[in-house]
Formats: sequence, structure tokens, C-alpha cells
Amino acid sequence: MSEDLTSIRLIVAFFSQLSNLLREDWLDGRISTEMDMQCRINHHLTLRMPSRFIIQNNTTFSGITISKKPYQGAFLMPDLVIRDNDTNELIRICGELKLDNHSSAFPEHIHAPIDADFRKLKKFAANPVLSKQLACGIFVYLYKCSKWSERKITAKIIEHLDHPKLKALVVNRYQDKNGKYVDDLERRDTDRMLRNRNRFKVGG
Repeated sequence: MSEDLTSIRLIVAFFSQLSNLLREDWLDGRISTEMDMQCRINHHLTLRMPSRFIIQNNTTFSGITISKKPYQGAFLMPDLVIRDNDTNELIRICGELKLDNHSSAFPEHIHAPIDADFRKLKKFAANPVLSKQLACGIFVYLYKCSKWSERKITAKIIEHLDHPKLKALVVNRYQDKNGKYVDDLERRDTDRMLRNRNRFKVGG
């Protein structure tokens, strides 16, 4: 694999292609947790980025909080950070990752962690130190839902994020790469296959 993502602009553009790579990973059973998703994103980016870019996970940002008033010792930890060694290790991309195990998208159920992730990304984009470095903040959302399409959920997330630097990468396992919904039988078969693939009885 060639290292063709030679700039932050190209990396940001690649996130639109990353959605189908993550869809394939999920359907192949490589993703069953958010940590799996994190690993697969790191894998796809590392294959394509030169060594000047560094991927970090759960980096501590001190002096910032999603509450109204920062307090001593406050910090936030984005799930994904990409730094650029050629620009004094500036933080160029921040990301929050969410794998929703409900059989519906977040507008259909209460999901406080998703709301918190939205607030975190908005804090990163508005922070006077980070905002000067940050080229893009991205919310990666994997879900399965027959009601809310990827297009509708993307628009909903962008509405919540409400900042020009913040973007959404959305994958609905009940849609194919062309946006067409798969039929009920295929959904059930895939659900059963993935459930069985990620459960191992080793005793009792």
C-alpha cells in the first residue's frame, strides 16, 4: 500500500472513503467493539500515511472540560488524534468514535455518551489553543437502523456539531455501500453470523 496521504487535506478527504472500509470490516467480523473500530481506523490510516503523521488514542487534553466552568485538574480525552511532526507536532485532527449496539440510531433512544461526544468536539473546535492547530474534528458513528439512513443521520450529527471544522463519518450496517437497504433476511443472517463469531463458549 502506497503512502499517498501526504497532507492533512488528503487525510481529511480520505475519511469519506473510510466509511466503506469500516463497513467491510464490520461485516467481516473485524469490528465488534469501539476498540476494534479504533484499531481498524488506525490500520487503514497507517497504511496510507507517511511517518511524519502520528496517530494517538485517548490523549489527555488538560485544562478543558465540557462543563460550563473549567476546574483545576480538568481534562478531556479524544478517542483519536493525528499529529504532524513537520509542524512541531501540532494536533491537526481530533476524533470521537461511537459504535451503537442498539437496533436503531441515536435519535430513537437516549444516548448520553453521544451527546457528550458532540460537546467534546465542539469544545475542541472552540478552544483558543486547539482551534489554531485543528484542521478537522470528526465524529465516527457506526450503527444499524432501518429507519434512519446514513444521509439523514449525517445531517442530524452535523446539526448537533454546528461548526465548519467538524464533520461526520457515518456507517449504517443495514445499508450497502450504495446506500441501498439490505433485506430483512440478510440483516438477520448477518446479525446472527456476527453474534456467533463474537461469542466463544470455553467451559460450563
